[in-house]
Amino acid sequence: MLPHLRIVSISHRTVDMQRLVPLIPDAEQTSVLQTDVTADGTPAVVLATCNRVECIWLGESNAPEHTFVHSMRARAGAALLASGSPDPATVAREAKRLTERAVVRYHGEAALEHLLRVSAGLESQLQGDSDILGQVRLAWSTARSNGYTSTALDRVFERIVNATRHVRLHAGFDDASRTIGRAAADVLGERIPLPWEDAKVLVLGSGAAATSALDALHQYGPASLAVSSRTDARAADVARKRSGVQCVPWHLRERAIAHADVVVFALRTEQPVVGSHNVSTLADERARLAVWADLGMPPNVHPSVQHDSLEILSLGTLMTWRELESACRDRAEAALARECSLLTQYFERRATNRFTPRFTAAVTV
Repeated sequence: MLPHLRIVSISHRTVDMQRLVPLIPDAEQTSVLQTDVTADGTPAVVLATCNRVECIWLGESNAPEHTFVHSMRARAGAALLASGSPDPATVAREAKRLTERAVVRYHGEAALEHLLRVSAGLESQLQGDSDILGQVRLAWSTARSNGYTSTALDRVFERIVNATRHVRLHAGFDDASRTIGRAAADVLGERIPLPWEDAKVLVLGSGAAATSALDALHQYGPASLAVSSRTDARAADVARKRSGVQCVPWHLRERAIAHADVVVFALRTEQPVVGSHNVSTLADERARLAVWADLGMPPNVHPSVQHDSLEILSLGTLMTWRELESACRDRAEAALARECSLLTQYFERRATNRFTPRFTAAVTV
């Protein structure tokens, strides 16, 4: 079984974020891709997060890889066309070149180790990110409930989830705080220029980064805490599940940004929300300094934006702040190596036992 485990992957480690974001499918597109990669009956799981998209399958078929690469190439081509590239031949050539450079393939034990590293958060932008395990489990459970997996592939994911818990436990990761949103709250807690009880806080977004930031900032007890998203219904749902959180309709976002003392940007968008065209509208009337934390990938605030009334914290600043301690990283790597060895032994035993009879029939002479 293990030699047939295969993964194709595109992530922030293989392509810059500006080019990666258009390649990552949304929930509906992920569902379509999941259906397509299993069209020939090969058990597979599609994992799509804010900084990676992968297909994990079990079998000798190359169809999932071909379908995955074709989808990524088509998405890259569409992004190039949208950016103004006029020549279809040039677009096709550039899209092919991009995917050839960005797609990484794993096979057998290397695939097993990669899946464990991803699940444990060791391949995330924020090392040890605790959100990723939930995303892996959700991708697997969704594929399984729709009949896209097999008993053997389910067993791989079951063992990976258990091994991930062991890695995180031995590494000493704090699941409550090892998130990008928590990182933003930590930094904002030290940078905010006024007491929290006087601060108006706004979070833009409704995904994992936005909600983890919202929950972390809630603990500081700000004067007001609001959320806004491009889909008003999703923002309303996020607010409804949290006491004291207000929902700001998307069409009122600029007014809310202008009046907030702390803003966390965590939107998935190809174009910046704030740029030279509207920063004056958002900041010129401010009487006191505002602090913005940009968790967007690519940035929700254009890198060129500067203003005397703003302190803008980039994702790079936040990642540096929350880098794993070297001892913690060493423990994680040691635990991961140990778990990979145990997983390999487990699957090798299962492969051997499949061909070894449980009982030897007595021979009657």
